[in-house]
Amino acid sequence: TAPVSEVRFSKDEAVLESEKLLNIYHGARQSWAENAVEDEDFYLGAQWTERQKKELTRMKQSPIVVNVIYPAVEQAVAALTANSPKFSSTGREGSDIKIGALFSDLMSFVWDNSVGNTQLKQVAKDYYVKGMGIFCAYADPFADSGKGEVYVKSMDPFDVFFDPNSQDPFCRDSANVIISKVMSKEQILHAYPTFKDQLEYAQPTEGKPRY
Repeated sequence: TAPVSEVRFSKDEAVLESEKLLNIYHGARQSWAENAVEDEDFYLGAQWTERQKKELTRMKQSPIVVNVIYPAVEQAVAALTANSPKFSSTGREGSDIKIGALFSDLMSFVWDNSVGNTQLKQVAKDYYVKGMGIFCAYADPFADSGKGEVYVKSMDPFDVFFDPNSQDPFCRDSANVIISKVMSKEQILHAYPTFKDQLEYAQPTEGKPRY
């Protein structure tokens, strides 16, 4: 048996294909990502360039930032998320009414169980600041004592990569959607405990910058 340090696993074809697509998608959205980073910094108060700061300092003036963007965004987000969303479904015939009501109640439960209002605030803020807000629905098989639950959560737009050939404003025609996150070994074990044995041989990799 080879020592642990010498154990190597060959990458699955699906993994290789995903890495190839990620490199393509990452390069295609570079311009947007760089602008989004600048927009986020501007929203947080970094509104003077280093050259402007030096020039103001030379003129004996303080580079004070009067940030009107931050409260404007917060006000817009508060107005948009003031009330919890309501879910409704309409049946095509009379026999669908009860089933429709069931799914409406189910969606309300999923929303409340996911602390959906907080997730919606983050999505709205990402939309106003970065130009893109993303919701993700997923199933957690380990929730509810192993019985599983469905959740919705906000995703950081910097972690989500869409097909650059997509023409739909909501990327519904995207050939692929890739979620790429840099995580520590402990985070992966917490999220995917069933892969504990494989992670014993995992090697750290240098992740790409967020943009």
